[in-house]
Amino acid sequence: MSQSKPYYYTLVEHYDNCLDLHGPTHAGVDWPSASDLNVRFRVMLDVIRDEGEQSAYSILDLGCGYGALLDYINQNKLSSKYDYSGVDLSINMIREAKRLHPEANFQASDVLVDGLSQYAYDYIIMNGLMTEKRDLSQESMEDFMSEILRVAFAACKKGLAFNVMHHHVDWFRKDLFHLPLDRMASIVLKNCSRHFVVRSDYGLYEYTVYVYKDSE
Repeated sequence: MSQSKPYYYTLVEHYDNCLDLHGPTHAGVDWPSASDLNVRFRVMLDVIRDEGEQSAYSILDLGCGYGALLDYINQNKLSSKYDYSGVDLSINMIREAKRLHPEANFQASDVLVDGLSQYAYDYIIMNGLMTEKRDLSQESMEDFMSEILRVAFAACKKGLAFNVMHHHVDWFRKDLFHLPLDRMASIVLKNCSRHFVVRSDYGLYEYTVYVYKDSE
């Protein structure tokens, strides 16, 4: 008898359905607006502290989808600043990413099973990886977040960025992962570091967190 898939595969199935319906577009990764997605990418990349010590920073786009962040980097002529790699649990997403960006490094992997090489990347970016919970319970989604952050933080040299839905909204959607700031802080402190920054200044119903290896 085959082993059942981990609980978080329900998220993969949802995004695969979106990709089937809408193709490699913002809607294909279940974002309602292409312009808002670009705002998210700008904020995510702001995690990088330009220390002037190297020409390019290695970044891992964890939960990369079809490679929209790489499109943003290329369209804004930022490719010389970032050594980009992408990983996603969805084989279908990675197939599209490789088709659209044959020159780039994309890999299908379940990092909670396969792991990530320690200190393999300067920064790890997780845009949208923890904004939807679909039919998962709040507790299950917090467990997933804790596991992902623990693996990602161990694999980065300098820091990581992720976003979740704000708890201070006009109404809650049951399919989204709304997380109070104090609960987020507890999870980050337990699994990563006390050196983190919260961004809630970019006009969307979410917030982005930067977590660093040190306080500098």
